[in-house]
Amino acid sequence: WGQSAGRFSTSSEAVAAIRAGRGADAVAECWSGCEWGDVVTRPLGVRGQSGVYVPEQLLLSYPELRPALQHWNSSGAKEALQGAGVRLLGPPRVWEADWNASRDLAAAMNLAFETPEDDSDHLSRILLGLRTERPFAFYFWEPHACLANYPVRRATLPLRANGGEYFLPVDLVSVWSTRLGNTTAGAVLRVQSWTFTDDRFNALIAGVASQVSLRV
Repeated sequence: WGQSAGRFSTSSEAVAAIRAGRGADAVAECWSGCEWGDVVTRPLGVRGQSGVYVPEQLLLSYPELRPALQHWNSSGAKEALQGAGVRLLGPPRVWEADWNASRDLAAAMNLAFETPEDDSDHLSRILLGLRTERPFAFYFWEPHACLANYPVRRATLPLRANGGEYFLPVDLVSVWSTRLGNTTAGAVLRVQSWTFTDDRFNALIAGVASQVSLRV
């Protein structure tokens, strides 16, 4: 989400800016804090999923540990991760709920936990780790173009001690300001078909990613 004064760190920040008229009119893909204030929402038809991802190169480096490195809910996963020297890169702290979940997961798996300064630092650390084949796992989400360009796998996570999941899927929505009203932009947003299937949306992301190199 862009604005003249800078960038937004969360969906709720972007929606707050729309509501206040601070340089933002619409959010194409909103994850949280979407349905409050003077805004219109429309389902995208796509579920977002946060989680922890493991580089394929790590799995290839430890073939005997591959099942445990990919399936953190399996017997021996803690020992396999520690034996491979895996560190967990979490999200920026401003993403509070997912930062807390990532930190709790790292503690449960006895892994060193790293916190990036912001979303740019988060992505930079991931790309550097993939390039240098560092033994690490990282918080991320899908759909995202980065996952279409790099061989990574989402880890199967254990449940929390209370039986809950660390990361829950989210039904994504598009959000725009009611101030657009009967403007051309507002009319386009109202009549535009925003409904996707997960497969169609992922294919769209992959198509865009194939035209843009994210390699470092």
